[in-house]
Amino acid sequence: MIKALPLLLLASWATAALAQEALPVTVERLDAIALYPVRSAPATAVSLNDTRVAAQVGAEVQALPVRPGDRIDADEVLARLDCRDIEIALEASRAALAAAQAQRDLAEFRRERGAQLRDRGAMPLEAYREREAEALRTAAEVRRRGAEVRRGERDIERCEVRAPFDAVVVERLASVGELAEPGTPLVRLVDVSLLEISARVQEQDLDALEGAASVDFVSRGERYPLRLRRVIPVLESRLRSYEVRLEPTGRAPLPGESGRIDWAAALPHVPSDLLVERDGTLGVFVVEDGRARHHALDEAVAGLPAAVPGLQGSADIVRDGRYALRDGMAVEVTGR
Repeated sequence: MIKALPLLLLASWATAALAQEALPVTVERLDAIALYPVRSAPATAVSLNDTRVAAQVGAEVQALPVRPGDRIDADEVLARLDCRDIEIALEASRAALAAAQAQRDLAEFRRERGAQLRDRGAMPLEAYREREAEALRTAAEVRRRGAEVRRGERDIERCEVRAPFDAVVVERLASVGELAEPGTPLVRLVDVSLLEISARVQEQDLDALEGAASVDFVSRGERYPLRLRRVIPVLESRLRSYEVRLEPTGRAPLPGESGRIDWAAALPHVPSDLLVERDGTLGVFVVEDGRARHHALDEAVAGLPAAVPGLQGSADIVRDGRYALRDGMAVEVTGR
């Protein structure tokens, strides 16, 4: 036993000496190996105006000069209505207005004459009040008749139904010869200038989308840059997804085009094979001042690239030798 004791001490000293030696490792700069994973979600281009343009007056459809597929400009004529009855009614309203104006002028003259007689004491106050009331009544009648004329003129303008915006004609909803009533749909239009992209994004991908450096709508081999406008705060419980709305920042796709949105992660990611678990947490080993530091990544998932917040692009990530490391161990970089 006495001879064995020095051997045990020598073994312990040798082990301690070896523990202090730097472990050889190879490293790679983060910016050389960084990944920016691209994620996708199904999406569709939707118009914010899908409108059934309707008649605003009752009249027979005289002409429909547009056809499905036509591209039209704002204020272009979509339909013409036969408004001869409205024109006749407008003529009658104008005649009634002229008669009311004549009655008003006479009543105003009688009121002024009555005021003179009243001032000389030649007319009772009650008689003057009657003339004054008649002047007020006829003035009100002129305003009423004037409103009828303006309404008739507006109805005449509505005999030509015009496009409210730049659009594509999707459908003709009436035919020539039909009697249109106020509210009768005539033409269906889809706005081609005011578009958004609607996409369904999984709950776990929302943060990545909101922090993405860029987002594109991809359809038929074309890419359209987008800007995230809003996440609609209603969770679709079955698929655990949200609808998001995005706006084109340049040229836009056609309404109804389907495709996908692609977005790249804003933060650099390390490949999944560099992840090492220590104390129940995945992370990467980084060489700092000759020692290995375990940089924990709380959001990392085994088998997937992991974002590395808090690390600069110049950080040295340990590749070879990482499995033998413990936090704080001395290392010697033998290769890059």
